[in-house]
Order: sequence, then structure tokens, then C-alpha cells
Amino acid sequence: MEFGSGMSTIWLAKRCLELVSLESNQDWFVRVKKQLRLKNINNVDIRFVEGSEYFSLERFPNDYFDFVLIDGDYRDKCAQNCIKKLKHGGYIYLDDTDKGMNTKDNEFHAAERVLVDAVNLLNGTLEYFVDFVPTYFKVTEGLLVQL
Repeated sequence: MEFGSGMSTIWLAKRCLELVSLESNQDWFVRVKKQLRLKNINNVDIRFVEGSEYFSLERFPNDYFDFVLIDGDYRDKCAQNCIKKLKHGGYIYLDDTDKGMNTKDNEFHAAERVLVDAVNLLNGTLEYFVDFVPTYFKVTEGLLVQL
């Protein structure tokens, strides 16, 4: 499962049996869908969704996903809603935890707080990663939690 499609969609699709990808930007949705078709990738259920439909996961049963990537809009609400949808022992990766470092109250930090609290409550684990992103020529930080 991923919130926010892009290059990660293609990368994940090559390594998963099935991938659900939610995208809130219409133009980006069309671009990624075209790339999937051109690369003959057929195991992605990519959906264009807006507003609260983006972070609402009511259509999926609890304990459904093995992995969730949060790299789109409404990160705090996505983090909050995906926890109960994650299988025991599953992973959530929150990308760009270093964004908005000068602002204490934003969706990036709120999402990080939600996931750290879940780790503490559910005896999970967490690890921060810092990596070079060649396509953007920058370094970013992400948080991987296992619950």
C-alpha cells in the first residue's frame, strides 16, 4: 500500500504480488498510470482519490497490508488510519521526516508522532534512514516502523 504514487510505485510493483496506490494529484496519477502501462506492470491498483477519501481506509479490512509507504498528502491522517490495517509484524515507512524541520506543528511531524506513539504502545521497533535521492540530488530522512 502506498499513499502517493511515483517512482516508488514502479519499484514496489516489481517486488510485490499486489500494490494498492492512492494518488491525490490528477496529473501525476495520469503520468504514473501511463508509465505502468508502458512498462506492462499489471499488479498495481492505482486510484485517484481526493479529500478524506485519500486517507480513509475503511474499504480495506483490518490486518490487510504487509507494508505501507506514506509519501503523499495528509501524512498524519494516513499514519493514523493505516496502523489498524497493518498485519502484525508489518512495516510502515514515512518518507521525508526531515521536511518542515523548522515548523513544529505540521503533518510531517504529526505523522511521525503518531508512528512513534504506535511503536511505544504496540512494542514495535523504529529506525530512521538518511539516504541520497539521485533524482532530486539531495539527502532525505525517513522513518521505518514495524508493528
